[in-house]
Amino acid sequence: GGLTRSMGYDAAGRITVLTNENGSQSTFRYDPVDRLTEQRGFDGRTQRYQYDLTGKLTQSEDEGLITLWHYDASDRITRRTVNGEPAEQWQYDDHGWLTEISHLSEGHRVAVHYGYDDKGRLTGERQTDGEDGPHPDGCDTDGRRADPPLPLRQPAPPGVPHADTAWRATGREPLPLRPAGTANGETGMAAGA
Repeated sequence: GGLTRSMGYDAAGRITVLTNENGSQSTFRYDPVDRLTEQRGFDGRTQRYQYDLTGKLTQSEDEGLITLWHYDASDRITRRTVNGEPAEQWQYDDHGWLTEISHLSEGHRVAVHYGYDDKGRLTGERQTDGEDGPHPDGCDTDGRRADPPLPLRQPAPPGVPHADTAWRATGREPLPLRPAGTANGETGMAAGA
């Protein structure tokens, strides 16, 4: 026994179909420059993606939710709206380093603030919820992380499929999966056999 999946690819080597152990399929469609434009999940839900001329994700649709992605002149994500309502905001300092990510939750602005040294290394992180100040979990008395922080990258926008695709380091668009060593259009993987 074991878990078996199969994958199908197009002539460009992009994954176009995943089949799970139950025979359900997830399909993927791309534009001419390899950007994911549509994913139909195992559950039948369809997600669609649109990009601007520079390759930045500008709109995603999922089950009637339309998400718009907004960027500044330096191509950094600045805000996201869902069906016209504010969802998240990203703020940067003069160096271009991410200083804050925020969103509204139950009427309160929740934010994560980041601090850096003069070399751009993350030195502090604190979360506030607009009501009771910094959250102490994992932070020192000044709201800074007590344990060494992980390296920080510009966040990948939420809602973009991550289980079946990988996100480019620039945070722009999903990369199609291309497993190493797959020369033909069909391959199988087995685990636990």
